[in-house]
Amino acid sequence: MALTSQQEWTLLACAWIAHADDVLEVGEWDLMVKLLEGGIPEEDEADAMAMVMDKAAVTERMATLEVEDSVHADGVLALAWRMALSDGSVVEAETSAHDEIASRLGVTADAASELRGAVLREATQEAEVLIGFAAGLVASDGRVDASEFVEFDDLIGGLPVEEEKREALVSMLHDPPSRDSIVSQFSGLSELSKMRVMHQLGPIVAAAHRGDAEVSIAVALAVEAGMAEADARAALSAGYM
Repeated sequence: MALTSQQEWTLLACAWIAHADDVLEVGEWDLMVKLLEGGIPEEDEADAMAMVMDKAAVTERMATLEVEDSVHADGVLALAWRMALSDGSVVEAETSAHDEIASRLGVTADAASELRGAVLREATQEAEVLIGFAAGLVASDGRVDASEFVEFDDLIGGLPVEEEKREALVSMLHDPPSRDSIVSQFSGLSELSKMRVMHQLGPIVAAAHRGDAEVSIAVALAVEAGMAEADARAALSAGYM
């Protein structure tokens, strides 16, 4: 496969985390591809998917894969922990798997623990901004369609937040934040976080069935918050195409 060392480590680390509960779903493969910077060449997708779906193959490759100087360990570990957080909860096996990946990459357990905390804080902030943004989009026409409610509920279901917080986020659908509040919160995110939020808004936009109107609203809000229009459109379209 024509992957860089960084990409292969990221892919395998995410797969290792996903296999930690002994079940790897197709949806988790989709997330791995999204997390992988630069994506996977189309001609390599079938081979890559076959490997990561096979826990034994992942284990074997992890045991022999060298850590080249070009590998950014913190980047690999951060994206792997994003995988652990993707279903809204973390099990002990995922933490242990992450510690083992860290060890293979030459990162101490204490450093890995600190990184997990940082990733969780970032993901939680993203979640709050994402749901506020999504609620504003859904409410932009004055009604909530069934398809929009389903996508909104699914969006919340995969967020790394506690149940009490989850319930508060659900209430945003009926009491969305103001436009100014959405712009202010979104502008406080890093560029990478902005890209992730726009990508995750894709299904909400697709569920609206209002043509380009929803896209225009989302892009306008992102641009007002300082995001380049081309980046906003690319991230958003990648989420619903």
